[in-house]
Amino acid sequence: MNILDILYAQDGISSAGVCEFETLKNYMSENAIKKSYQFCEKARSVYVALFPYFNGYKDGNLSIYARGKDYHEVICDILTPISEQINRKTGAKSVVLIDDSPLPETQAARLAGVGKIGENGLIFDEIYGSFVFIGTILTEVEFKKIPAILSNGAHIMPPGRDSQIIDCMHCHLCKKHCLGSAIGENGKINCENCLSDLTQSKSELTDKQIELILKHNLIWGCDTCQMVCPQNKNVPLTKNIRFTENIINSLTHEDIENLTRKQFNQKYQSRAFTWRGPKPLIRNLTLKGQNK
Repeated sequence: MNILDILYAQDGISSAGVCEFETLKNYMSENAIKKSYQFCEKARSVYVALFPYFNGYKDGNLSIYARGKDYHEVICDILTPISEQINRKTGAKSVVLIDDSPLPETQAARLAGVGKIGENGLIFDEIYGSFVFIGTILTEVEFKKIPAILSNGAHIMPPGRDSQIIDCMHCHLCKKHCLGSAIGENGKINCENCLSDLTQSKSELTDKQIELILKHNLIWGCDTCQMVCPQNKNVPLTKNIRFTENIINSLTHEDIENLTRKQFNQKYQSRAFTWRGPKPLIRNLTLKGQNK
């Protein structure tokens, strides 16, 4: 069963590869390793797929990734049948893990050979740049080091564990333009100053954090480090219509005020910006005075 070929053949996936779970554990905490084994008791391999989502630069106050359908649902819809197929054909337990996962996804993607990590800590696809989501299948299938299949059709062997982690132009534009100076060394991000995290936080913000949000042009997420990156220049639009149709570029007070969390989730069903409820969005809109 050639799992990589099956993954690469799916609409919506640009690149696919596999890394050894035992090697990935070197980048994980003991708690994360424990949780992974709870999902898959005899985990051996991590299959990694990249999902392009870029739908163009348009005016709005939502991050590009959150304007289309919720990527969790999109990725799950594509990977779950494959995970089940692995189970049926090999007898090996497999589980789909997306975003809220004990796995360090960018490291898994790097070790699988599907992309390179930039100074902003994001994985970069050969064609679609960093405008990609990462989906993984943790499985008991015995690991075998095989070439990753990239979006440009190339087959390359994954790098070794100790290879260079940050592999980009080192122009430092992402660091220079980051309002919160949140980008550290080796792709480490200070979440307390990262506007993507701050706009989604339900915690009470400090005066400094409020000041950062006031300087920011979005009420949810942040695209700055991606937009200024030369590697993202002229990236093509995704071919996945679930990220290009029924786009919501902006939200206003009028759109969400007086909605309960249940009503909010119903109104904006299958949208990534609903997971925290309406309160962070209302707070950010209020701070910016975007009530018209």
